[in-house]
Amino acid sequence: MLLKPKALLFDLNGTMINDMGFHLKVWNKILNEDLGAGLTLEEVKQQMYGKNHELLDRVFGKGTLNEETISIYSQRL
Repeated sequence: MLLKPKALLFDLNGTMINDMGFHLKVWNKILNEDLGAGLTLEEVKQQMYGKNHELLDRVFGKGTLNEETISIYSQRL
C-alpha cells in the first residue's frame, strides 16, 4: 500500500536557495553599526556559523551581552 504524504518539508535556507549574502549584510549591520564591533566584512563572514548567541559570544566575549540584547538581535535576523 502506497501512502500519500500529508505535507512536504523543504530546507530552503542555504540548501535550495543561496541566501548567505543577505545574512552577511544583516550581520554586518548588526555587528558594526548597531553593536560597534569594528569588523571588516571578511571578519563578519568568518564568524557566520553556529547559533546567533554563539556568534555574539565569539565576537564580543561570552557574557558581555545580556540575554535580552542577544534575544533582540537574534529576532532581527
